[in-house]
Amino acid sequence: IEAFHEALHYDAAMQSAKKDNVIQHEEVDKSNALFYPQARLLLYQGRSFSDSNTPRLFGPGTTSQYRMYDSKNFGLTIRQSLFNKSNYAAFNQTREAAYKSDAVLTKENLSLMTRISGSYLDILMALDNIEYSDMQKFNVETQLRSAEARYEGGVGTITEINEAKANLESVTAKKLEWDNTLEYAKRMLESYIGRYPSDVLRLNQQKLPKEKPNPPSIESWLNLALEKNPEIIAAQHEIEIAAADIDKSIAGHYPTLDLIASKSYTESQNDYSVGSRYDTNAIGLQLDIPIYYGGYVEANTRSSVAKFEQSKEEFSKKQREVKANVRKYFHEIINGLSRITAFEKAVESNEIALTGTIKGFEAGFRTNIEVLNAQEKLYVSKHDLSKERYSLIYNRILLKQSAGTLSEQDIQEISGWLSAKN
Repeated sequence: IEAFHEALHYDAAMQSAKKDNVIQHEEVDKSNALFYPQARLLLYQGRSFSDSNTPRLFGPGTTSQYRMYDSKNFGLTIRQSLFNKSNYAAFNQTREAAYKSDAVLTKENLSLMTRISGSYLDILMALDNIEYSDMQKFNVETQLRSAEARYEGGVGTITEINEAKANLESVTAKKLEWDNTLEYAKRMLESYIGRYPSDVLRLNQQKLPKEKPNPPSIESWLNLALEKNPEIIAAQHEIEIAAADIDKSIAGHYPTLDLIASKSYTESQNDYSVGSRYDTNAIGLQLDIPIYYGGYVEANTRSSVAKFEQSKEEFSKKQREVKANVRKYFHEIINGLSRITAFEKAVESNEIALTGTIKGFEAGFRTNIEVLNAQEKLYVSKHDLSKERYSLIYNRILLKQSAGTLSEQDIQEISGWLSAKN
């Protein structure tokens, strides 16, 4: 839960989704502004210079005159849209885009929970495997020393020593592999939270619940997913966005009607009038009727209709994908519980078998290779059991993510299954 809280403020994908959400809601305000009056104030004040040459009425030459005069112009125009179908369509489109952005933000939040959990579980899995490798290495080294002692005592063979050495090299190589896996998993978590996770809590196996999904029926999970999955919700809003785009395109055929009020004041001096002043007030209606735009409106409408049909297909595709994922994760949990029980029994059986094989080896009834094989079976079963436990946790997360019900409370619950020591 601590890692998730840090990722909320650091993860790049999450921050990007937050900013996009802000952008989309501002677009709603921008389109809403088209319904309000638009006021414009124009102010001008300046000085003009005039140099005139006038031919004389009698005699050669001209009369020159140089003048300077001031000019002032103040104008205020207010325009109120009374009817513009395109504005209504644009507002509906941006509003649906904002709703879609809300769903995408929710999706990113659920994705962040899943990514954090998956990365954390990868770390725990690697730590478990390193521990198993260390234990196996210790046992193989012990077996090697025993084989060497038996050989020196005249009751062992050089083959037993070579087998133990070969197995030791194999175990050492596997440990190096898991060391690399652990480092990669930690670096992945670091990329989400912004710091290197030097210490992590370990899974307390006794706290891990072995419960079936709740609700217990897959139909209930499918209904939840169709209702709450944020990707499906986003796809629904995408259909509405495309529908609004059709209205926006068709609006190209509709006239627009505006109410315009203006006030202007002009004061100027020039060669023809001295100190002229004009104070004008006007109010009126402006009707703009589109007639022909070269087929642009028709082509734009056909394009919007195609996008609408495409969005409906994408919606159906997303529904099918989510339903398939719900079924997959639901059955993975059911089967995972059975596999955990089977692997627990396998670990118990292999521990008993290893103890018996070691005693038989010490008594001279079993060979060194049989002991090594028994050790390998035990640690393979432990590895499988550990992997299945983490898979169970992760599949629970993925199921709730697909159903759209994953929450911070679920991450907090998983944190309750962890403890300082394994």
